[in-house]
Amino acid sequence: MGNKIFVAYSRDDRKGINQLPRTLGVEHTFRNSDEVYRLFSSNGNISDQMKKVIEKNAKWSDLVVVLIGENTAEVKWIDWCIEKASMLGKKVFFIYLDEAGSLPDSSKNFGYAAVGMDKAGEAINGSTPIWETSTGEPFPKYNIDRSSC
Repeated sequence: MGNKIFVAYSRDDRKGINQLPRTLGVEHTFRNSDEVYRLFSSNGNISDQMKKVIEKNAKWSDLVVVLIGENTAEVKWIDWCIEKASMLGKKVFFIYLDEAGSLPDSSKNFGYAAVGMDKAGEAINGSTPIWETSTGEPFPKYNIDRSSC
């Protein structure tokens, strides 16, 4: 049985959703962020209702996939979604589209893997995180200061 996958994306990157079932396999169940965009306000702020929809979908999912397009890093609610999914114990995968920009800021602290569409299945089904840039090069390592409780 496949995973339940919540897919978050910039409105401009909706076309990338159609590639996922072909790339990852039809055994997975997908929900996308269309419902979030129906609640989207023109000022770009994240409403409480948007947060509830994102949280509901993140709770439902086994993992979260964020499609990385040209302007994804600028979409405020995607950072909030990444942080919330991580707090709920969900792995967050970043999949670069053809016209990929930079990763959202929260990816450094909460992401599990970042790959191109050609390696998405390997990343999601594998046991080792794969971190690559949008060009397929190994991702530079971050030195993150972490404290223990």
